[in-house]
Amino acid sequence: MHESTNISYGSGNVTIIANSDSLTEVAAPIIRAGDYNELITSCLTKKEMNEVFEGASAEIVFNYVMRDDAPSEAIKEQFYEVIDGDKTLSSYNEGFYMDVSAQKSIGSEPESDIYTLNNEVELQIEIPLFLKKDGRSYICIANNMGVCKILDDVDVDADTFSISSDCTGNYMLLYKDSSVPQEQNSIAHRPAQYIFILGIIALLGLWFAIDKLHKQNK
Repeated sequence: MHESTNISYGSGNVTIIANSDSLTEVAAPIIRAGDYNELITSCLTKKEMNEVFEGASAEIVFNYVMRDDAPSEAIKEQFYEVIDGDKTLSSYNEGFYMDVSAQKSIGSEPESDIYTLNNEVELQIEIPLFLKKDGRSYICIANNMGVCKILDDVDVDADTFSISSDCTGNYMLLYKDSSVPQEQNSIAHRPAQYIFILGIIALLGLWFAIDKLHKQNK
């Protein structure tokens, strides 16, 4: 996927490009920024922002590459050090890995890599079909040069997985299924509903019996 967005800023403008590719048999997911203005302020320095405001053009490029495995055993070990050290992650399974890189350029200046952002930005990742399932929850680990962070899903939409991150690097998406299937959970609530309905019927029957007895005694 190649997506380009132009944002006007003062007298200048910023072009934000998102490229997503896949090294797997599954097509790369669509990935978008939750707030493009927030993305700009997180990627550019104050000096660069002033240059754009005064008329310069800027370009920010994000590259997302989906893969079946980590790019190296060393990086994979770093991910699993986090998983093994956090009991809350023991019930999660591997989903997929993703390499994230970014570059920026201002005017005619040479392109420079972005490793960390000034602030966290929201990335909305469309969940691939093979990973979608009712009751399933997702979590992500970001690995920026050996420093790992656990990122929770900040989106209630079942079709997307949204994270707030302030770094590029290697990402690992994990998922887990609910211990009680949705259908089973629904069935579990039915006995209580039946008891409530039977209780109402019993009360109505008792009322009719008392009313009938009262009329006979008159």
